Amino acid sequence: MTLREIFLAFARASRGATPEAAAATQIAERLRATPDNPELWALYAQAASRMERWADAETAWRKVVALSQATPGTLSALAEILVIRANGEVTPEAHGLFDLTLQADPRDERARYYMALLRAQQGDPKGAVTQWRALLEDMPPNAPGRADVTRRMEQTAKAANIPIPSAADQKAALESMAASLAQRLTQTPDDVEGWVRLARARAAL
Repeated sequence: MTLREIFLAFARASRGATPEAAAATQIAERLRATPDNPELWALYAQAASRMERWADAETAWRKVVALSQATPGTLSALAEILVIRANGEVTPEAHGLFDLTLQADPRDERARYYMALLRAQQGDPKGAVTQWRALLEDMPPNAPGRADVTRRMEQTAKAANIPIPSAADQKAALESMAASLAQRLTQTPDDVEGWVRLARARAAL
């Protein structure tokens, strides 16, 4: 897609007078002046996603990846769009991008979510549930995507007759983990990541 095509597409969309369309048109105008600006391409990708213009979003994220040397965030964002365009299937290309993301940032929540989904799609629901449970343990209690992860995990577990711990069991597990972390941190007080995990565990109780 050329910049002219981008501008014309968003100019047509802006006639609906929605804030998203108006913002997208402004971004497209700025891109005409600075076509090698990765930040603008990222804004364009986000605007296109909000308008469910998935092909445009894919084009933009590919441009961001090319211009900003493939950071974990841009790789996983592009991979997610590929999954959306494939009607929820984690395609081989998306799988590769998520794998690269996790090599650079093993804690990337989006990549971890979709890698678990891939396990389910490959016929390993138990592995998927295990990975989602581990992801939930690392997510802050008020994380925006926590409810979606929980819902997908529960749906997959129910379909495969995999038992999910009760709320009481989960609380007991959190308490045990927090106690274990606290004990370990008395021996390794400089473990910053450990203190973060302990704070999250206590916040979830």
